[in-house]
Amino acid sequence: GPFKRALWDLPESVKTEIARAYDEKFEFLFSQLAIGGTADAVKRFVHPPERHMPLPGQGPDVLAAPDDPDAGE
Repeated sequence: GPFKRALWDLPESVKTEIARAYDEKFEFLFSQLAIGGTADAVKRFVHPPERHMPLPGQGPDVLAAPDDPDAGE
């Protein structure tokens, strides 16, 4: 919404610090949930859905509507 541009334009050092904080938080959560070493089970039971639409860049070019900051996203 209205804060997208402000977030995109943050200094690289701030973006790096935010990414580090997210990494620490998810590492903590994953260790608390004891989900380490579950990749084989995920591969066995989780299957991506079929896609009936082309991936971006592999189909006809479609232009997106311009971003409207007053749309109240």
